[in-house]
Amino acid sequence: MRILACLLVLAAGGCAAIPKSRPATVSQSAVARPPYNGGQTVTLGKADRKASDSPVIPVATWAEALQIDAQPEEDQSFQAWYKRGLMEATLTDHRNYYTRNDLRFAATALGIAATFAHSDVDEDFRIWWQTDVRSNAWDDFSHFSKPLGDGYISIAIVGTGALVGTLADQTQWGRVTGEWGRRSIRAFAVGAPPLLLLQAVTGASRPGETTAESDWVPFHDTNGASGHAFMGAIPFLVAADMTESPFWSGLWYTGSIMCAVSRVNDDDHYLSQVILGWWLAEIAAEAVNLTQAEEGAMEVVPMVGGNGTVGVGVQFRR
Repeated sequence: MRILACLLVLAAGGCAAIPKSRPATVSQSAVARPPYNGGQTVTLGKADRKASDSPVIPVATWAEALQIDAQPEEDQSFQAWYKRGLMEATLTDHRNYYTRNDLRFAATALGIAATFAHSDVDEDFRIWWQTDVRSNAWDDFSHFSKPLGDGYISIAIVGTGALVGTLADQTQWGRVTGEWGRRSIRAFAVGAPPLLLLQAVTGASRPGETTAESDWVPFHDTNGASGHAFMGAIPFLVAADMTESPFWSGLWYTGSIMCAVSRVNDDDHYLSQVILGWWLAEIAAEAVNLTQAEEGAMEVVPMVGGNGTVGVGVQFRR
């Protein structure tokens, strides 16, 4: 739905001199009223020569001539993803995933992970955690949070959310739950291919394995990025993107690292590997969020009226 709001009307001279009496009526044949079909500019015909010389056209005339209440055909590129179809929305997610900003974000993650992997940071952090931090309490924490990164469990959870949203879409909680589930599924779909590629290309091994350890040896192994950290983070990151509350957003972001921490605690991944897995999840969730943001696109629309009257409007797409 498009709502056209006239924010500013500028008159060519004498703007302050608005007559107190009702202006003379502009003849209906003098004003061109083309059907509004979503175009960017609406041009009005010249006023009748016998009409008032006042350069100001009443707001009511603008509203009538611009046909504000008309329902134009929606531009397909700005339709909500669920109206365009899941496949088209997923393709848009992939496009957003590989935008320039996200590529810089991914390059930062790769740089940090590579530095940790090819230095003593990974091994020193591992020894410190296993010696000074790990405890029965941390083991209990890992026992709870690690399953959140199991693929069949995380996909089942968000899939159930999407199904509940479909069945209860007449309620607020049902719509929110369904939206969260659908976004999470799309984030899995857009982030999984880069994850699998990096796992193979980096070729790093798990702690305790002597094949490559944390060093990147292309195609030597497939543990360079933590799949559990990726899968366990996405549902929380998507939830964080859906709230405007700093408190809840911070809470969901904190939850997104739980599975990553469990992998370090259980000595199943190095620090660089869980960082890379979590970072890929963050980029995937942000790509989906960018697709959703297209629903609220805004455009500045020029308007031209009779007697040299011009105006500027803002068009919102919901």
